[in-house]
Formats: sequence, C-alpha cells, structure tokens
Amino acid sequence: MVKTRNYVLIGIVAILLCVVGGVVGATFSRYTSTATATPTAKVAKWKVLVGNQDISSGETKSFDATVTWDENVNIQTGFIAPGSKGKMTFVINANETQVPVDYTVNINTEEINLHKQIKITKVTATPSEGTEADLSSIAESSTYSGKIELSEISKPVTVTVYVEWAAQENDSDDTTIGSTLSTISLPITVTANQRIAG
Repeated sequence: MVKTRNYVLIGIVAILLCVVGGVVGATFSRYTSTATATPTAKVAKWKVLVGNQDISSGETKSFDATVTWDENVNIQTGFIAPGSKGKMTFVINANETQVPVDYTVNINTEEINLHKQIKITKVTATPSEGTEADLSSIAESSTYSGKIELSEISKPVTVTVYVEWAAQENDSDDTTIGSTLSTISLPITVTANQRIAG
C-alpha cells in the first residue's frame, strides 16, 4: 500500500509539474521578431567654379577674367585710350551642382567713377548654346544678378562686362589719365547662392 501511495504521489507530482510547466511555457514561449532601419538621405552636391576656381568652400578666391579690347588702328594693341571699347569675360560653371544657383556679380567702379568718360555699358550672361541675357537691365548700382536653373545647370555661363572709354574732344581728364595712370582696375566679386524655394 505504501508503494501504491508513492506511485500515486509521484503521479500527482508529475501531473502538477506538467501543468506548471505548461503554464510557465505558455507564459514565456512565443515568437519574437525585431526590425531596425538606418535610413539615409542623399545630400545634393554644391560645387561652383568661377574662372576655374572652386568657390564651393565659402572661401574668397581670386580668379582671372579675360580682357579683350576691340582692334583700333589708332591705339596700340592691348592698351586702352579715348575711343576704346572692350570687354572682360569669365565663366561660372555649376554643372556638378544639384540645386539651382543664384549669383551676383559686383563690380567695384570706384576707380572709374573718378573718370566719367570710362564706363560699363552692359553686363551679359550667356549659357553655353543659350541666349544672351542682359543683366544690366536688372542691375542695382554696380551689382548684377543672374540665375542658373536646375534644368540649365549643365551649361556653364559666360559673363561679359562691356567697357567703353568715350572719346571727348579736348578733355583734360583724358590727358591726366594717360599721363599719370598705367592701369585702371575694375575689381569683380562673384557670389553664388543656392536658391531656396519660397
């Protein structure tokens, strides 16, 4: 009888263990899945060259502008004098940029303002294989503004500054310029900005 009791007791303990094990198992056994993401956003590139100088870093850089004077048999080649007409040109190239660009061309006319006969007659911008735009019509003082649309970003823009030294008879200022100055400067500053939609 003791043996039977032991067997019964063992059987009851076994059943209780199964029940408790099932409850515990039901509580802690389940499918578990986890997902994580690290989304990235592509950054639009900003790279603007002025006269082959990369100005993208925000540092001011010096660039070369090509100066050409119209042929005049009465003036030695490469020089200006009363009756001269010419131009200064440089290229703004944003073809690696992935945003539209607004640019300003500021010409410091302080030196030529001292001589009323020397003046900027026009400033234009011409995208390669495009139509020349007259920036003079929208000039504020000596600052000229232009834009490069995203659809035109692959076309470098040639900016041309037209300069003239008007011939005036018996002008003593012309004589003073010719006898005292070896050069006349027109410093140019180009600033490029991303256009923000607004």
